[in-house]
Amino acid sequence: MSSPTSPSSPFILRQVFPSDLQSLCRYLWDWSICTPCQLESKLHFDSTFPPIMKNLCAAQCPWTLKSARYHPFFDWYKQVTSSYAPDLFGENCQALRHHQDLHRLIGRLRGHDKFVHDQNEYQKDVPFWGQEVPESDKIRALKLARKVMTMSDVYSVDLRGECEGERWMESFQVRQHPCLKAGTEEGERIREMVSGDKLVGIAGLRIKGTDELQNHLRLDDEKGEVLVFGWTTVLSTGLLATLPEGGCFPDLGELVIEEMGIFRRDGECIPRALALETMQTISLLFPPSNRAAQKLLRSLVDRKVLPDPNILRFGTTSYILSKAERDRALQLPIWGSRLLDLYDEVENPRPRGRVESWLERRSKSRHVMMATIVGIGAAVVLGVLGLGVAIFQTW
Repeated sequence: MSSPTSPSSPFILRQVFPSDLQSLCRYLWDWSICTPCQLESKLHFDSTFPPIMKNLCAAQCPWTLKSARYHPFFDWYKQVTSSYAPDLFGENCQALRHHQDLHRLIGRLRGHDKFVHDQNEYQKDVPFWGQEVPESDKIRALKLARKVMTMSDVYSVDLRGECEGERWMESFQVRQHPCLKAGTEEGERIREMVSGDKLVGIAGLRIKGTDELQNHLRLDDEKGEVLVFGWTTVLSTGLLATLPEGGCFPDLGELVIEEMGIFRRDGECIPRALALETMQTISLLFPPSNRAAQKLLRSLVDRKVLPDPNILRFGTTSYILSKAERDRALQLPIWGSRLLDLYDEVENPRPRGRVESWLERRSKSRHVMMATIVGIGAAVVLGVLGLGVAIFQTW
């Protein structure tokens, strides 16, 4: 359990210890962390084990093998939890007393330890949520747990941990897009034209990172920006954590997109369909075979526009469970609409500069008007030069 924060600070989650981060990984992704690593975190050794503990550390301990890659996510976690403050202070008056309470709540929301619907049983199951805890504090704790689970803002929850029927998923409109079908001439052209280098070079857009999954691929016309959710470490780890024993779920057969929608199985933080398709769109924005797109991606990571460096090296093959799951991700039923908006922006770029914007307000054929103005300007310049030559010859 975490060490308590000083009572003088109302922000009880502001201090985060290594043991808190280990607990977070256990509850989010079912990491089985070896005892020496747990002892090391509790003793607060900075970077190295004592020799005897190094020898005892399990060779396959995920904390030893992977935790260094999760530092950007840990920084994000510290940021989003640092502002939490309970309405009242006291052992029985706070919805969250320390990080461990938040992590236990995440475990219940994942479905591993379900909420009990009867309020009396619910209070027995969660003793730190008694009658003295204000309802507003309970709801704020639930929203914080949901945000850490999904990297999405949850706008309303009830006291059983439900987001009014997973209302946050309403941000994702699921529909078929026949024009995006993989293997067709039209589908392949669209996929080729939405790469990051073309969005920047042809459409004149800027790529900006976002920490909120529901804003992925959102186009801001006024600012000329497209938002990209680049947290591939979170997406891939969640997919690996939900791989069942044996490596696959029963094949779902032929998928009907409208009927299937987005659903979340118990144990998932982000629904698999959503995570897989998000990773698929990232590979379309930055294809490994496109040198210009990869150069742009490295620049975005170097400038911390996209804070997760794991985006430079990822794939989706090892996370796909069945042919049906792969086919669904390739159909792009969730993000297809936004991809088509980006494709339209490449095919018909909006005016971004001051001159183009001025011309756009005065003519539907701004390129024709621009060519006319350039032609007239060139004629005037040539006329002045010719007049100067004639005056010089006469003189």
